Formats: sequence, structure tokens, C-alpha cells
Amino acid sequence: MATLHLVNHARALPACLERAGADDAVLLLEDGVYAAAAPLPRAVYVLAADVRARGLGARLPSEAAVIDDAGFVDLVVAHQPVVTWR
Repeated sequence: MATLHLVNHARALPACLERAGADDAVLLLEDGVYAAAAPLPRAVYVLAADVRARGLGARLPSEAAVIDDAGFVDLVVAHQPVVTWR
């Protein structure tokens, strides 16, 4: 099963992307959503509540798929293990 990578801080995204496999999912949340304001080398998910809280909605690239809490739960159910990057 593919891994779900949770990125809590933007500075952790490069290390995460170095290790994430092609089938793994990457979710940016909390301050990690700031990394989505720049061009991204691959598709990632971003948590809608954190994007709204930081006013980034209009600055997201097409590689960033915005999901809600239910989408977050779906990702956790579909991926094992779950790894947090800080």
C-alpha cells in the first residue's frame, strides 16, 4: 500500500519529496500549505481549512488539490503507513 506523507511545515517539503514514491500521496497541512504558494514538482493535496486560514486560496498552483476533512480521512484510510514531516 502507498504511504501518506503529512507535511506540517513548508521547509519539510523538499525532504519529503526526495523520499516519497510515485504512488505515495503528499498532504500539506497547517503551515505546510505555504509550500503550495510556489510551483510544485508534483501533485499534492492541501487541506482547505488551512489554506483559508492563511489566505492562500487564490495563489495555489494547479498541482495542488484542495480537500476537506472528509477527504483527509479518505486519504488516511487509503494509505498505510502515514508519515509526518515537520
